[in-house]
Amino acid sequence: TVLWGCWALGANTPGGSGPFWQVLDGLRMVREHVTRGHNHPQFLLGRTSYTGWWTYFPAAFVLKTSVFLQLLLLAGVWQAFRKTPGDPLQGRRLLFRSLFLFPLCYTAALLPSRLNIGFRHMMPVLPFLFLFVGVQADRFLRTSSRSGKALVLPLLAGFVLSTLSSYPRMIGYFTEWARSRPERFLNDSNLDWGQDLKRLAGFMNARGIPRIYLDTFCPDEAPDLYLKGRYERRPVDRGLPETGWFAVSEFFIMSSRFNKDRGRARLDYRVLDGMEPVAKIGSSIRVYRFP
Repeated sequence: TVLWGCWALGANTPGGSGPFWQVLDGLRMVREHVTRGHNHPQFLLGRTSYTGWWTYFPAAFVLKTSVFLQLLLLAGVWQAFRKTPGDPLQGRRLLFRSLFLFPLCYTAALLPSRLNIGFRHMMPVLPFLFLFVGVQADRFLRTSSRSGKALVLPLLAGFVLSTLSSYPRMIGYFTEWARSRPERFLNDSNLDWGQDLKRLAGFMNARGIPRIYLDTFCPDEAPDLYLKGRYERRPVDRGLPETGWFAVSEFFIMSSRFNKDRGRARLDYRVLDGMEPVAKIGSSIRVYRFP
């Protein structure tokens, strides 16, 4: 216990920057971000805002988790609150129900948040939900009839297969029915966090593309890391290139419309609505060729 406490509090690290203090520093950074507001528009179901919506995180949960997990969660809630004769774990129902307490309280605290930029802010609830679903699924399999087991087992298998099918594009994971056009529902770090530049480099290599115009949502150093100088930055205010290849982020396509509608930009990417991209790189980058 003493050794763990020293490690967590940072007594064994230079400057005392242990995990506990890093968590507190992360909370401070998020609080400051919420206080000053986000410098990009926030997006939900075709709407944009700087102040967010109380419905954002419930909608993000539905859109960013598997339908199979959601059905297992509903079945787990029903299982947790029903009396099951012969259940050896019946006396621990209060303990099992308490696993649901933190997700409920945490989600309630998120609802008034004005920082609606990603489901990642809701991810602390997932370990509790996974544990809750696992315990209830085990109870279901122990005590239910053959028909009940025939319901739970396919849901568990579907959840596993759905998760594996998205590997390695986990940042852009969406629920099964929203995967064909996820940009219609959510954006920002739900979909586009600069994670597909390496795949864009692979696409360029496969097509023999020597150079590409680029307007992607990513850290400033990321294009040099993956594209090795084979690009030219072309933000929306320069318009579309007359010739050559052009890669643009879903996030910038969305935010350009918002900024033009609010009078903050001269141009946007609406013209791309009538054009079919040559390729979609991962979940976040469209590639066009002009002319």
